[in-house]
Amino acid sequence: MNIAADETGRERLIALGVRHVPVLARGKDYVVAQQLDAIARFVGVETARHTPLAPDVLIERWLGVLTAAQGFMRQMPAQRLGDEVAAGRKGNVLEHGYHALRIVEGFLRAVAGIEKNWVDVSMEPPAPDVRSGSDVARYGETVKAKLAGWRQHAAKEDWSRSLDLVDGRWMLHAFLERQVWHSAQHIRQLEALLERFGVEPQPHLDRALLHGLPLPEGVWS
Repeated sequence: MNIAADETGRERLIALGVRHVPVLARGKDYVVAQQLDAIARFVGVETARHTPLAPDVLIERWLGVLTAAQGFMRQMPAQRLGDEVAAGRKGNVLEHGYHALRIVEGFLRAVAGIEKNWVDVSMEPPAPDVRSGSDVARYGETVKAKLAGWRQHAAKEDWSRSLDLVDGRWMLHAFLERQVWHSAQHIRQLEALLERFGVEPQPHLDRALLHGLPLPEGVWS
């Protein structure tokens, strides 16, 4: 169900004890639809095996797509920042760009054991002084510095360790991959928004950054 289009959708989610979407539900059973393997088990289908990129490669890709997001937000027309991102989606263009970057904050707090609800962290609205695309880009420098700092210690990580988070149990390696492609998908959307507004992205997103990531086929999927 689309809770933006279905007036009863939110009530049904609350009755299940769910706070975040996407969710796949069947009667009183549900799975938070963030992990493809969990979805496949829930619906009883076999999935093709996917081998994640190495952690150091994933971190490098993440830094690359975050840099692209900064560039796109600097190019975003000021008069469009308050526009709806897409029909049925909450948030405006400014908030969408901020969220694409803030995913890093949610990831790092979850990995450090500070916050299980990485979703709420990533969805926090921009600070009052973040009003322009350039402000969002400057915020990007902050999260990139935090990610780069964490990378210095990541070589000592146990990538098979489990994280007990709001959307289930994740292996650290899988959670890193999830957040890299999560940011990347939103940054594809920022590029599409520029094109919708008649702005030629300079430069376009380097598709090599996306190779090997399990991204949805559609930009707005």
